[in-house]
Amino acid sequence: MRELTKTLRRLAQLSGKTEAQIAKHGGLDPAYVRKLMSGQKWNPTEATLIKLAVGIVFDPALYNRHGDKPEVKHPLAYLVQALQADRLRDAIGTFQEQVGDVAAD
Repeated sequence: MRELTKTLRRLAQLSGKTEAQIAKHGGLDPAYVRKLMSGQKWNPTEATLIKLAVGIVFDPALYNRHGDKPEVKHPLAYLVQALQADRLRDAIGTFQEQVGDVAAD
């Protein structure tokens, strides 16, 4: 059995969710999740792995309590935006350091 299949099964077991719940909470096709969990498919894209992770950890109770907040409705988008902001800030900082080094020469 492939490592991905074993890991997905273990994470599903730990989350207490069914394949259908993971698919629904991650925005994935239930048939595709079933194939991943059975080992029929084993090469998902990085985006699919992210959706699987979201499907495994998504908490409907949290959504029911705070679902009106955009960061709860679209947590992945907020995380990606934060990562992009950090990368941009790092790139600007690196550029400023390089310009400062050139100016000092």
